[in-house]
Amino acid sequence: MEVNAIFKALRSPQFVHDFTLGITPLLFGFNLLTSIGFLPHALQGRGDFRQIYAAAYMVRTGHSHELFNYEAQERFQNQVVAPEQYALPFVRPASQALLFAPLTWLSYPAAYCVFIGVNLALLALCFFLLEPWTLNLAVHSRWKPLTLFLSFTPLAYGMTQGQDSILLLSLLTGALFLLRREQSLAAGILAGLGCFKFQLTIPILLLLLCWRRWRFCAGFILAALSLAAISILVTGVEQAKIYADSLLALGSGASGRPGLLRYAPGLSIGKMPNLHGLVHWIVGRPLASLIVFTCLWTFVMLWLAWSGRRNSPDRQLLVAITASIFLSYYAFMADLSVLIPAMAVTLDACASRGTVQWRPFLAAAAVLTLLVPACLWFFPLHFFGVSIPVFLLLIAVAMPEPTIQQAAVNY
Repeated sequence: MEVNAIFKALRSPQFVHDFTLGITPLLFGFNLLTSIGFLPHALQGRGDFRQIYAAAYMVRTGHSHELFNYEAQERFQNQVVAPEQYALPFVRPASQALLFAPLTWLSYPAAYCVFIGVNLALLALCFFLLEPWTLNLAVHSRWKPLTLFLSFTPLAYGMTQGQDSILLLSLLTGALFLLRREQSLAAGILAGLGCFKFQLTIPILLLLLCWRRWRFCAGFILAALSLAAISILVTGVEQAKIYADSLLALGSGASGRPGLLRYAPGLSIGKMPNLHGLVHWIVGRPLASLIVFTCLWTFVMLWLAWSGRRNSPDRQLLVAITASIFLSYYAFMADLSVLIPAMAVTLDACASRGTVQWRPFLAAAAVLTLLVPACLWFFPLHFFGVSIPVFLLLIAVAMPEPTIQQAAVNY
């Protein structure tokens, strides 16, 4: 009976409105309390912003020639942030360290607070850019879609940690907005500027290439090559090689040879909320896991390339953004922030009074993606389980476009 009641609720467009009024305030309270609890630790230099700040400081003070040396990063993090037993590796291209260099004129706590303010401004921008996709959610109040931003745990986590995931979300949301306005080249440039997390943006480029969105891909490649050139100019070729070797070591779970970047003990592939983490947990053995992951990755890419070939450009980008998390080589909690557009579109479809195919499945996929990261926050060793609702959300946005387009019927 309970299952039937849940299924019946999911079939109703009113479910989304009731859900946002009932559950999301609880999630917001949870996120607020955990953020407040972690804030003193972040101000003391125990958040992810420490490696960004230290790397930016190294670039500004003329130490870019050792930017990707683990021992050098550890030394500077202990000097300019706070002493810790392990260094948090800076695993971004040098161009990003250059971007954050102006913040290092401030003390670490002041720079962290400024970055929090920047992230809040970027989230406000994303909210307004996504308005065309949230007309049904906003039928009673223009601000109701804001509950997605307030209740999604990865956003709160990324902000308090000082992660750069909200910056990537802003770039991809901007690209989505520009594609809707048929500005493909500019959209590709914005997406390409997100290559500081290229493990997420490369699947996007591959899918858009499969769908023959040439102008978008040209803009993406132009931006990506520009960032790569800037990075090599900042660090030199030798450091660029060390950076590439370090990424391979990190992605395989190995520490690599001395000098390479490496995660502190306790961070493992099994904690990744993607296909890679799920396969690694199921299979266990590194080589076998890699083979299975590669086969499944190829299968999902081919399926998406075939099923999405007739969709509109902005819908294709929405699918690619969602796929970028599931198919990424490595990803963590904060990276899930980029799923906000997919959840907004899917929930908006479910909030329509029009006929929407597979409404219960769409609602379940979006709701589970919203809820599960908060639940598994308490079970970090099983965070690979988040990959399951992410895959369901990917199926939801990859469905034939009329499924979502019919949601344009307003109240």
